[in-house]
Amino acid sequence: MKGYYHYSSKGFTKEILFADEAEFIAGMNRIAVCLAMCKEKEMSINILAFCLMDNHFHFIFHGEKEYCDFFINTYKKLTSMWIVKHRKRPLADTFTTGSFPISPSKVGEKIAYLLRNPVAGGLRITPQGYKWSSGNLMFSDVKSALTGARNIGNFSYREKRRLLSSHTTIPENWMVRTDGLIWPGCYTDYKTAEAFFPSVRSFMFELNNFKLDSEIDTEEVKQFYSLPDSEVLFRAVQTCMEYYQKDRISKCSLEERVSVAKILQRELHCNDKQLARVLRIKSEVLGNCPLY
Repeated sequence: MKGYYHYSSKGFTKEILFADEAEFIAGMNRIAVCLAMCKEKEMSINILAFCLMDNHFHFIFHGEKEYCDFFINTYKKLTSMWIVKHRKRPLADTFTTGSFPISPSKVGEKIAYLLRNPVAGGLRITPQGYKWSSGNLMFSDVKSALTGARNIGNFSYREKRRLLSSHTTIPENWMVRTDGLIWPGCYTDYKTAEAFFPSVRSFMFELNNFKLDSEIDTEEVKQFYSLPDSEVLFRAVQTCMEYYQKDRISKCSLEERVSVAKILQRELHCNDKQLARVLRIKSEVLGNCPLY
């Protein structure tokens, strides 16, 4: 059954996902590739809104949950591969994402919340002026963004490979701007997104309704940090190696494992029971060692 979902990635603390304009353009074009890959597998989803920030991203989808999961997992995989190829090293941070169902009555609020991200992040730019989101599509004269753009069907195979970093075929009528960016209006269902606002005035009101942010953050953080043991274990092993040069938890002393638990609690917001289970510490021992 189709539903509305907000997907976001946990902000990296040691990495930058998109360090410059070229990386943002590549990140935007990956959205087009991932959507085309979904369509190849007959997975029908609509991207209502998105926002790429330097260390995390947000998407709002309408579609089957498993199809949305496929898109986001593919986007994470291709992003990790791109970083390895172009930076000559793997990601230093764990790539963690959360998904949050949205009731139809709240979709407009979530779209506005997503588009406010650059402002909330301290950037001196309006949501509509931020280039790396769908904000500039909403209630805008989109034709001005297509000056000099070309249909991708007019590109050579080599040009397409360089542009997409993929063999995936995207629709030939999709437009590519002069800076190499596939116009996001080709793959974003911004007209449906606009329909969640009764008027332009209501859209502008929601864009400035920062009072909702703390409420949404609190609601989503509770779900976001409910990580599976496998992800917590992966990060625990990384932490053991980073701090104690030990490649297994079993090689760490009790004191070292408690220290790792404190680090993971700050980074991943895991509860005591999960940390005790993953790090093989008796619950009562961990309970007697405040993590804050």
